[in-house]
Amino acid sequence: MISTIMQEYMKSQMHKHDIKRGQIPALLGYKNTAKALRRLDALLAGNLEDKEFIACIRKSAYFSGPGFEKALQAVAHKQIIDRKEYQLTRELRFRKEFKPHGWIETDLKGGREPRGMIRMAIPSKKLIHIPDEVLRGYSKGTLGIIKKYFDVLCNDLSSKIYQSMIFGKPVRILFRDRFDHCHIYDLEQRRFIGKKSLDWKKDEIKCLYY
Repeated sequence: MISTIMQEYMKSQMHKHDIKRGQIPALLGYKNTAKALRRLDALLAGNLEDKEFIACIRKSAYFSGPGFEKALQAVAHKQIIDRKEYQLTRELRFRKEFKPHGWIETDLKGGREPRGMIRMAIPSKKLIHIPDEVLRGYSKGTLGIIKKYFDVLCNDLSSKIYQSMIFGKPVRILFRDRFDHCHIYDLEQRRFIGKKSLDWKKDEIKCLYY
């Protein structure tokens, strides 16, 4: 576990100085025993955000020293590794589950450039699921069949394009043909006007998976 080295260090110091768990708050200068023990348990569980509590331990004649600093560094290092592994695992899962789709971008009332809004602001109305038969045609190497499909959506007043009006005027559709790449379809011109790379970690990309 992430806090093993911290747990072992504190346990060794308690054994060395013959300290019981209930004595620790008083030794650190706390009068509220229950609250102090909760803060201790949080530290042992890997929480390094309680700087005040950590500072109290650093002042303690029983728990301070190189061993405590080494335990802090080990916990922090393990947290960094765990975050990186989590992000990598998450990205690999998203890549595996990825299916080409369209994503409606809106004007956002004077924003610098159209972009998707985060998922909590919008339900699925801005996400366009493209039928398998359309995608099979696209796999032959042309955007023509995708353009034709988007043209049909533009002509359908009940389509997702018009359902998303509440979030601003729809101006583009990002056709995400790959996990980190998309073609840009302009709704007014009714044609593809370019393409761009995507960073899946940004809000307008993450929202597609939440």
